[in-house]
Amino acid sequence: MINKQNFLIFGTIIFIFGIIAYQKISFSSTNVYKHEHKTARKEVANTASAIPSIQYGYSSNNSSENQASTNEFSEETGALASKEFANNSAMMVDGDSTSELNEQSFNRIENNFYKRLEGTIGNDLNVTLHLIKVDGLLSGNYVYNNIGKPIHFDAESHIDEERKLILREFEFNSNGLPKITGIFKGKMLTHHWLKGNWEKPNSTISMPFSLRENYQAGSHRLWIEQQLQEHGICETEQCIKINLTYPQLIEGDEEQQRAIDRINQQIERNIIGRLSGSKKQQDELDINATIDALVANYQAKLENASEEVGNWRWEYEVKPNIFTNTYDLLSMGLAFYIYNGGEQDRSHYQCLNFDLSTGKPLVLLDVLNNRYHYPLNRKVLSKLKKTLGLSAEEDLADNDFYISDEDFTLTDNYSFSKGGITFYYNPNEIADRTYGTFEVFIPYVDIEEFVKGDGLLGEFK
Repeated sequence: MINKQNFLIFGTIIFIFGIIAYQKISFSSTNVYKHEHKTARKEVANTASAIPSIQYGYSSNNSSENQASTNEFSEETGALASKEFANNSAMMVDGDSTSELNEQSFNRIENNFYKRLEGTIGNDLNVTLHLIKVDGLLSGNYVYNNIGKPIHFDAESHIDEERKLILREFEFNSNGLPKITGIFKGKMLTHHWLKGNWEKPNSTISMPFSLRENYQAGSHRLWIEQQLQEHGICETEQCIKINLTYPQLIEGDEEQQRAIDRINQQIERNIIGRLSGSKKQQDELDINATIDALVANYQAKLENASEEVGNWRWEYEVKPNIFTNTYDLLSMGLAFYIYNGGEQDRSHYQCLNFDLSTGKPLVLLDVLNNRYHYPLNRKVLSKLKKTLGLSAEEDLADNDFYISDEDFTLTDNYSFSKGGITFYYNPNEIADRTYGTFEVFIPYVDIEEFVKGDGLLGEFK
């Protein structure tokens, strides 16, 4: 019989071999091309948030500073992970014990993933975070649960091979320029647990954070599909690059599968329709056939070019964001970037909202009563003008917009988050494309009288 002392010695030996194995594991990642926007924004005193900037991010010249910040993160976090792994086998994460983790799964993380995380910043600031990883890059957003407005992460957010991570949150200042408002510096301790410190830039304010993966009733696990193709050598000659990343629901039981299939198909069809520009192809082609058609079109145009085309590069890119995944409500955004010749690229932000229990798309009338339209229209208009620094008396038509206050209408492009509805107006929709995409957030408390108590938003009231 093994006594207690021998058992402890045996456990220590296993732990040491685990550390040795960890040090010998090497990781590789695919370099992800980050496109810098060609479109210059007009300099206005106050501008609404530009969603393409949120999705593709903006790139400052502080990459070395960011790397230094990553390296500064204390190794004490790794010790915490080892302690939890060795001593906390009874801990549950979404109903699954961490005891299932072996050395390989503990030390390695998926190349791509989506995680719904809940936890705290400081002692009592409860937050929900939606995190997406594609290779070494991180994107997503989080909300303070008592406020519910999404706070986005920029393009320099990342995780390294040792699972150390940097998440840089930002907002746009009064001049329409992005400003870093907080930085998460931490480590992925297990597949389901992030821990570290949240810091306010240019300040001594620092608070610990702890976030655990959690899928409560009415939420669903997702995985991130990536379709990546490159034909030609983009750095030196003609090429076409296609990089599509988008969420898909993980398979469920027989009862759930019909709704899951329906949602997955609609996500892909929306991508196909946007890339091909054809409603017919949206219904007839799959993703792979769409990519083949884009490549064939590029090659045909290149072969038939009447003159030397030089460094002729086409690009198609899709990046996702998840805003809500709870109470049977799934709300997401897809950021499209398309450049297929000519002087202008095209950026477009598209929201998709689904009832997870049925797979049906959600529209405002599903969650708001039929008295909402005009009051909500005026609230969105008022909030937009306030964001732009316009008074209530100033008309949009007199300030470079295509429409007047009287003609302003609600867009059908909106997302649902924990605290409200965000409406998105894409480039060239209500103003010149150089203004980017306008984002208007309306809290549920401002439209509480219109929210259906028995609808999917009833849980958020």
